[in-house]
Amino acid sequence: MTIGSRIKAARLKKGLSQETLANALGTTKQAIYKYENDIVTNIPTDKVETLSRLLDVTPSYLMGWEIDLQLFAEKEKPSPEGESFEEDVVIVHRDGKAIVRRYTKEQLDAIEAILNQIGDSES
Repeated sequence: MTIGSRIKAARLKKGLSQETLANALGTTKQAIYKYENDIVTNIPTDKVETLSRLLDVTPSYLMGWEIDLQLFAEKEKPSPEGESFEEDVVIVHRDGKAIVRRYTKEQLDAIEAILNQIGDSES
């Protein structure tokens, strides 16, 4: 994720408009648009600190140095039949890049079984 996409995702999660965030940050809606679309990437340190407080994320997350698992966390969602659900899972690679995948309960159970089997074979 880029800095801009992190800002936008956190803003949307908080339910803030670009204008509301801009007012709270003491800047313009256009500046927020430029941040979110990576037109401006050299955001002043004081703005990053304030943005992180307003969006309830760390400055390191905004800058792309860490992931915020809570940003992607969703509760289990029963299907209409009530038999299965899908859940977002964040997978972090060794290089620090994260991807989000959606799995059903059955798929998650299979993944857990595989990981348990790997763990048992390593001991």
